[in-house]
Amino acid sequence: MAAEALVTLGCDGEQVVRWADRYRSKLIPMPASALRITRQNWPEALGRMDATADWAAFFGNELAEHSWESVLDQWLPRLLPGLMAAGTHGFIRTAHAVRAVGDGPTPQRLEELGHALGYWAAYYHQLPGDPVLAGDLGPEQALGQIPRARTSYDSRAALPREFVEVLDTLPGFPAAVTALAAPPSIPAALTTLTETAARLYLANAERHPLVMLHTVTGPSALRMMLPHMSPQVQRTAFNYVWQAVAGWAAAFGAQPPGPAH
Repeated sequence: MAAEALVTLGCDGEQVVRWADRYRSKLIPMPASALRITRQNWPEALGRMDATADWAAFFGNELAEHSWESVLDQWLPRLLPGLMAAGTHGFIRTAHAVRAVGDGPTPQRLEELGHALGYWAAYYHQLPGDPVLAGDLGPEQALGQIPRARTSYDSRAALPREFVEVLDTLPGFPAAVTALAAPPSIPAALTTLTETAARLYLANAERHPLVMLHTVTGPSALRMMLPHMSPQVQRTAFNYVWQAVAGWAAAFGAQPPGPAH
């Protein structure tokens, strides 16, 4: 996804390839196969991190048999409740792959889309509550209502599955998430949410720079995918992206968003 972003930003192709070759040495090998995922047993395999390779193979087969648009239409509603997968990385990686495939499907881009969806499914992780937006607050006001955890994390060492579990100890979290007003326009709401999240990031970046950056990259990833989503899926995705931002704020956002300029 980083290589796709660099290309989109206009970086020289050879430079991007050299960067990718250097970064490749930091990656760990794909785990061995753990089970065979089918159209019948897939619910049992959601969140099975040991089945990352099997999910990649499953989506590779799906993309070989069906158009990438139809695969996306079918699987986004299934995967969005687990948007916090790997700290939203599964969703963000999928968004970059979708943008690349949308520019023109190639075997390599389709393969990456299959791996991205597989990564999301393998690391699928739901936050507590159903983020049905039924309130009347804007993002900044709603963030002010999100309960904060009092636990101190080392954001360089904590894994998403470890620190989001603290949200289960915050009984007011689900209700606070639903206090956000349902937006009349998803693109406009994403602009407001991203701007608010950027100010939240700046207010907390000194302690948790990498973690809090995801409050910005999650909404930005959704914006990349909007052209390839139905209006109903756009709204569902926005609700879960907002829930993820609220989750980051609850776990790491000790300071409120800074002032708007």
